Amino acid sequence: MKKGFILSILCAFILFGCSGDQEIKGNNPNVIPAVENVDLNNPVIPVNAETAAEICLSEDAELNDVELTDVETTTPSSSNDSDSSGYGWLFLMGFLGGLVSLFTPCVFPMIPLTVSFFTKGGSETGKGFGKALVYGLSIVAVYVVLSLPFYASGTDPEILNEISTGFTLNIVFFVIFLVFAFSFFGYFELTLPAKWSNKADKASDIGGFFGIVFMALVLALVSFSCTGPLLGSVLAGSLKDGPVPITMAMLGFGVGLGLPFALFAAFPSILKKLPQSGGWLNTVKVVLGFVELGLALKFLSNADFVYRFGIVHRETFYLIWILIALATGAYLLGMFRFPHDSPNQKKSKIRLTFAALFLAFGIYLIPGVFPKDKQPWGTGLISGFPPSTWYSWYNNEVKGIEGISLEIEDEALRAQAEQIVVLDELIDFIVESNKDETKIHYHINDYEVGLALSKKSGKPMMLDFTGYACVNCRKMEEHVWGVDEVAELLEEYIIVSLYVDDKNELAPEDQGTVKQELADGTVKDKKVIMVGTKWATFENMKFGNAAQPWYALLSPEEYLLTHCVGYTPDPSAYANWLCAGLRGMEKVEAGDYAVVKDTSSDQAVIQAVDYHVDWEYAVEQRSDSIIELTINGTIDEGWHTYSQFLTGFDGPLPTMITFEESDDFELVGDIVEENTHTYFDSVWDCEIIEFTDNAIFKASLKRASMEAFTLNGTISFMVCENGQCLPPTDQTFEIKIAE
Repeated sequence: MKKGFILSILCAFILFGCSGDQEIKGNNPNVIPAVENVDLNNPVIPVNAETAAEICLSEDAELNDVELTDVETTTPSSSNDSDSSGYGWLFLMGFLGGLVSLFTPCVFPMIPLTVSFFTKGGSETGKGFGKALVYGLSIVAVYVVLSLPFYASGTDPEILNEISTGFTLNIVFFVIFLVFAFSFFGYFELTLPAKWSNKADKASDIGGFFGIVFMALVLALVSFSCTGPLLGSVLAGSLKDGPVPITMAMLGFGVGLGLPFALFAAFPSILKKLPQSGGWLNTVKVVLGFVELGLALKFLSNADFVYRFGIVHRETFYLIWILIALATGAYLLGMFRFPHDSPNQKKSKIRLTFAALFLAFGIYLIPGVFPKDKQPWGTGLISGFPPSTWYSWYNNEVKGIEGISLEIEDEALRAQAEQIVVLDELIDFIVESNKDETKIHYHINDYEVGLALSKKSGKPMMLDFTGYACVNCRKMEEHVWGVDEVAELLEEYIIVSLYVDDKNELAPEDQGTVKQELADGTVKDKKVIMVGTKWATFENMKFGNAAQPWYALLSPEEYLLTHCVGYTPDPSAYANWLCAGLRGMEKVEAGDYAVVKDTSSDQAVIQAVDYHVDWEYAVEQRSDSIIELTINGTIDEGWHTYSQFLTGFDGPLPTMITFEESDDFELVGDIVEENTHTYFDSVWDCEIIEFTDNAIFKASLKRASMEAFTLNGTISFMVCENGQCLPPTDQTFEIKIAE
């Protein structure tokens, strides 16, 4: 059975053909929470998970009895670093997919055919190697080109995430992978139209460079029935993160498939070491068919979980994967056959080894069908793939108010909760019931609900930007949040899980339009109709991020307590980040921070009252036209700030004093310093010029006239103590110069 099918065209159709313009039923200007006190550049405690040093709570310790450990205070690591590591991982996954496809029945037999193409005519060794290189690069180019249509989605960072988590695409992929699985089982054959392959094959006879390029295209076309499913797995796994990850994954796939062919073409003698084609290739194909069934379930689970139809609960997912694993093991043991299997297949050691692995994997997954507290062992190997633990056969929740659901074991409390229909009353009920011990567990998925509970309880919030179809989000919940030290710290926060792929419509009065600046600098009116769109836009506009998971810690007054972090698989680092948030909360409660007004943006931001240096400004008239400005900084004991004249790239940042341009004065000479101390620092490995008690700077200014004017400027400085430095900060000054 032959069917023409191009996965990238189908995805492009879904991407551009099924995204019709939605009608907005309301126009709420406050559809996105304001959180006006959030300043991403100036959190209360500037630390992120990656720079944290150690867990701040020992086992069985009570939070109130433990002093929070010091954490290194540095600015967050560049998001580009995490992007780079993520791209490397996608490239590796694509590369492995390309290598696996080499051992499928459609690709493996083409190896000797390809080698004969390059060796016919007795080509010289140098030319043969050059042709092989062009051939390998052409294979890579074919697969990279398949990613190009996704760049047409524009620069909106959320559009591909919305599409990839949508019901339509997940169901389409579910059907595709089912079809691929049964094709691998041998019930029918999926191929591209024969005329495509024939035209490419004829073009490959041209010879020279173009002939080699078309030969690569022939390989891609005729091997599609085997590479298509693997290619689809790579494509589907990277779609939600945007076009660049797709390109990286496709690049990896092309390299994984093209590199072996290039090597075989350049060094034909390697062929002698390869096994002969035979029934083992069909066995590989059937096993891949079982893998495709497992992937198909993942996409069905995504669609079900986003809309919560109740079809694939967590335990259902485990049960089906168990059956697939056991069936694969049984197949490898020869208990049943598929259409293309030989009736007299030998049970080699490799086949029996893989059978044992699949059977062991099926047994390993069995605890997943039991309640969490009755599981004999964990199943962390597949964390992130099944739905969240709360989407369960055994879930018994109370949900009467939008944005919050409760889990209550006490029947009397449960009956009371079911009667409450007003949010304020429910929050009072939760706070009162949990006063002495936690009797009510809750799951909040609305910011305003979380903020109300935070204000009532006095606890800070942890905003958890997550997704129903987010694998790394599930990994964090299962592997990190479940660690005792982290779980104890999370008890001190109100966790607010905001699902960016929630496809439920907002109430008409809650819908609206917001202006959003895209990566290319353009501003567009964005309709906010779906719940998930609201939280995705909220994350992007207020927290400068479009990926999940993403975590932010806010006080009840909506101050950003520490820098935001993303996927952090190290529980120790995550625990220290949570500790930093609690330290920030202590500062806010002690009144060490205050809200000031940033007149440039007319938005409330938070700044530290104390940066360990108190600056004073004095002006003295030296002559009729010359005035001297003295800037005197009193430095806290144990802290240091630094000279303007530091050299080297690895040391602390120098102090910088700048003046706003004005026709009223000009700077005469350099700004001079007093009270400095110079030494060679072995840690920084450079000469350091620093101030310890007082930092004094003097600037001579020549007046343009004797009229009064205002002198505006900025002093940028960094402070350090015992090798730990706070991020550089700016302090503006405004000095009235009299006539």
